[in-house]
Amino acid sequence: MYPVLFKISSIEVRSYYVLWTFALLLFILWTRKRSVGRFRISWESASSVILWIYIAAILGASAGSVLEKVPMWLAKDIGARDMLKGGMSSASGLLCGGLAGFYRLKKLNIPVDDFAEASSVPLAFMIAIGRVGCFLNGCCLGIGRFFAGSPPLCAAHFPFDAEGFYRFPSQLAESAAAFAIGAVMVAAERIMDRRGVKANGAVLFPLFLVLYGAYRFAFEALRVNEWPADPNAARYMYAACVVLGGVWLARTAKITRG
Repeated sequence: MYPVLFKISSIEVRSYYVLWTFALLLFILWTRKRSVGRFRISWESASSVILWIYIAAILGASAGSVLEKVPMWLAKDIGARDMLKGGMSSASGLLCGGLAGFYRLKKLNIPVDDFAEASSVPLAFMIAIGRVGCFLNGCCLGIGRFFAGSPPLCAAHFPFDAEGFYRFPSQLAESAAAFAIGAVMVAAERIMDRRGVKANGAVLFPLFLVLYGAYRFAFEALRVNEWPADPNAARYMYAACVVLGGVWLARTAKITRG
């Protein structure tokens, strides 16, 4: 854990914000490049959609982080200032960003499938990089327990943890999963290009929904519960991602076959 990269006088430059800023910038520039070059979406339209997604995702992630802490605040376990501490909520950020993007695409009459394909690979690598920032910040923690002897090889111990307490490295595990998903999508896209396969609809983005949703659904129980009111709330959402991705892929296959 390395939350502060360096200080300039009394100003702290935090690793969480540096890495997530870089990850978001990569997503913005890479998605716009793919939108314009690969899917012939105009530069102005692509920029407009990305701006809507960016603003909605930041607001949604911030609001989600606050909402997660409301039960603890009501129970007086934390103060009002603590509501704004910690990282942002990826689940609410992705949801709000996706809804805003869908709305803007419809307003500009841009095919949702095309923009979804353009953003699929950058999205996976954005999450992969950003989650390293979560690890350095010590947020989005995995569950853990005390070990009398040597802990498991991949266990994580943070400075604020008690001696002998080790956690599942949820942030690094998700980062590795996102990198792997991104690599699978890049490989799938190149194979389709070499074989001249042209799908009438999205393939990569629904594939991302299935793979990422399946990972989060399977490993959510190894993360510290961020939804005290409903421990399974996050798993419901990621299960819905898997279903949505599967239905979307089936739709693409049906339309492509004619």
